[in-house]
Amino acid sequence: MIVDPDTLYLSWLGDSQAILVRSGRVANIMDPHKPEREDEKARIEGLGGCVIWFGTWRVNGNLAVSRAIGWWRLLLPVSLHAQATA
Repeated sequence: MIVDPDTLYLSWLGDSQAILVRSGRVANIMDPHKPEREDEKARIEGLGGCVIWFGTWRVNGNLAVSRAIGWWRLLLPVSLHAQATA
């Protein structure tokens, strides 16, 4: 995290979660990529994968994450690319 007088720069990687509290109120600073998110589900299905409930939402019945780094054959519908917002 980098803070200057007018801007907060924050990066997020992996399973960690973060919140920002400003003036006693929580400000949403992240939205985890999960298979059950409509945009993630559409992206996965567009790549030929599927999202199913198997105790939790899973990609192709295996992974409980929709963005990861790992064995490429297992991760085919899973994104390896970061998402950046401003």
